[in-house]
Amino acid sequence: MFNKSKVTKEMPDIQEQIVMPINSRVGFYESGIKMKEVKQAIRTTAQEQFGTMAGVYYKIQKFNGGYAYEIHQGCDKGILSHVLDSVSEKDFILKTNHAKYKIFMKSIGHLAMLKLRDNDTDTDKFELVEHKDQLKPMLSTGYGFLKFGITLFIAGLIAFISGSVYKYLVVNSSQSIVFDKTEKATPIDYLTTLQGINRNLPRKGEYLTYVKYDKNDGTWNHNSQKVESLKDDIKAETKDVATNKEESE
Repeated sequence: MFNKSKVTKEMPDIQEQIVMPINSRVGFYESGIKMKEVKQAIRTTAQEQFGTMAGVYYKIQKFNGGYAYEIHQGCDKGILSHVLDSVSEKDFILKTNHAKYKIFMKSIGHLAMLKLRDNDTDTDKFELVEHKDQLKPMLSTGYGFLKFGITLFIAGLIAFISGSVYKYLVVNSSQSIVFDKTEKATPIDYLTTLQGINRNLPRKGEYLTYVKYDKNDGTWNHNSQKVESLKDDIKAETKDVATNKEESE
């Protein structure tokens, strides 16, 4: 015959198994440390002890001038509030899937955790703590979206590169990838031309008077002149200077 009362009686045991964490850490940081530093420290602890921060939940609470904390893997329900209310009077037992831990307060007022051996027989005198507090996830939803966005971007970049390689190496293997190139001459480009012009001047008595770049059409121009005409220009300029000096006196 179906016994409804028996099923109801066994339900708490089933619920206790569901909320039992895979692994846990409970501890304390002394005064002089900030909340954000505690959070960073327990994130490091979770990564080192659990090998991941996914599926890890935590709680930080002020206690005895410092901060008490708990982190649990695979369980979003905590024990810290209940423990801190009476840990100064009695010790507690915390169960995980793989071990039992004694939670107690040291003589200096620090919350501590001790892993028990399988053959310890005095655990019955300690209170088995229940997971009731709602904890915060170690990884926020925003972090998940950021990670998804980065993954999507990398996948898109790989697809773009793969498509380009396929197009030019497989489909159009004879087609070259061409980039725009400026048609304007640079001074270095024009240097060879100037050297040739200088070598091919009609007479040794000629020289280049100027080299000019036209920014409108992007071309270079030059002009040459005889040495005799240069001497005449110098004499004329000297004469003009002397004349102007006499008139001023």
